[in-house]
Amino acid sequence: MTKEEDKKLQKEKENLNKKIKGRRCPEGWREFEFSCYYITNENKTWMQSTEECQEFGADLVIINITEWTWKWVDGQPNGNNGTDQDCGEFVYHPTSQGWWNDEKCCNKQNWICGEIG
Repeated sequence: MTKEEDKKLQKEKENLNKKIKGRRCPEGWREFEFSCYYITNENKTWMQSTEECQEFGADLVIINITEWTWKWVDGQPNGNNGTDQDCGEFVYHPTSQGWWNDEKCCNKQNWICGEIG
């Protein structure tokens, strides 16, 4: 068994134990569908946010959807004149639904830690 497989099984075991015990989220975290989320208004880079989440024993939220895939109309691998926009962000606007956008990972944004429960 690889380390990755072992880590995955450990996480699954933790998830099942949490469901059985009815564990609540840590203070300051929000629960949604058996998962705990830490939502912040702080602005940090992707790397800083990742490190902060890891200190909580969590990861940055991963959006696992198959309804939509990033695809550049002109075929280039990156927009904005080829700059390094390798991170995704959700742009919130109070008068619209909001939208997904690619962004430079060094730009500071709000972030959410996710602990699968």
